[in-house]
Amino acid sequence: MGSASIYRRRLQRIGHGSYLITLSRDWVEAHGLKKGSEIIIMDDGPSLRMFPADTLSQRTVQLQLKEREDPRELSIPLWTYYMQGADEVVVKSDGIISSDVKHSLRSLLLEMPGAFIVDEDAYTIRVKVSSDIVKLPTDGEVRKIVGFTIKVYEDSARAFMEGDGGLASEVVERGTGVNRWYRAVIRQISLWTRDPEVAVASGINDSRELIAYVLMVRDLSRIVYHSTHIARLASQLQSAPSDAILRSDFEGMSSVVEEMITTSTDMFLSRDVGRIHAVLRRMKRVRELEELIGVRTFETVRDLGTAVRLLMAANEFRRIAGYSVAISDDAANLVLVPGAPGRSAPARALSDPYIANIPNIYFISFRQGLYMGSGSREGDVSHGKGKGANV
Repeated sequence: MGSASIYRRRLQRIGHGSYLITLSRDWVEAHGLKKGSEIIIMDDGPSLRMFPADTLSQRTVQLQLKEREDPRELSIPLWTYYMQGADEVVVKSDGIISSDVKHSLRSLLLEMPGAFIVDEDAYTIRVKVSSDIVKLPTDGEVRKIVGFTIKVYEDSARAFMEGDGGLASEVVERGTGVNRWYRAVIRQISLWTRDPEVAVASGINDSRELIAYVLMVRDLSRIVYHSTHIARLASQLQSAPSDAILRSDFEGMSSVVEEMITTSTDMFLSRDVGRIHAVLRRMKRVRELEELIGVRTFETVRDLGTAVRLLMAANEFRRIAGYSVAISDDAANLVLVPGAPGRSAPARALSDPYIANIPNIYFISFRQGLYMGSGSREGDVSHGKGKGANV
């Protein structure tokens, strides 16, 4: 990674009108600029960002398909280039691309909203991505993912509580759709960093907000991931918990977790962090119920396989609760910004003694693995390879 340069300039004034500063000659020459070149300037919270206008030009990448290579191995670079804002991806091969390989590539494109094949021959496939996707409003897209996430969770919990294998199987299949949403939103955010005019049109006025949106969408995707695990366990169990007390504890846990999801996501979308304490207190209740479920399972369930699956389900519910806490953290980091104009907490939140007495570091503690009071995170918060929040 190259080292960044920092320059200090004194603000100058032209007559009674505009103010100006000079630009570094190194920066101007590095970007091939000259007198008359167009520069885009964007308000970015307490700072300004400048972009040479030609940085908005189309970006094309090329992927080489090797002989006998499984086209599915292209999925990671293909999806990553898509999420990082490539406008065009050209897949080339030294040999003839077989019909089976082309079919596999088309299947991969189904996971990339807005991507389509514009040209192909025996050795090349050219994929374009529509620019319309970046024009969607920020919170509008997040609201869609929130609705999708809550419905997947509700149906997973219902399938588990009712022993409905058919519904469970459908939820598992439906849950894979979150990956398409996730890739599309990450691509949108990547393009906002590249095109400030699109960012402002979408409601982004501070690049710091982009971090919160990335974390929010990732946390939602993990809730879907763990919800589908509950659905899989429901398919394997094929029946609801038979013990009345055990069933009641699971129903209570499911209900509390759903409240945590809806409260934390509404906090993010409404920018109202006054309910953080409610989410954290519910996390404590989820922990208590998980412990009760563990004890009751060992006392009443004789089949080892059934007992293991019930304990795994309780663990999945608790992980989902942990990601709800993480979304509250995302909301706090979106709103509670010292010194940023118009970026302070609502008066109701600041007047709440539970919130007012928490140090600023608290609001980043979840992602740093600190433990600071009931319900906060303890341990790693990992989103990769199925590893969930350690809460």
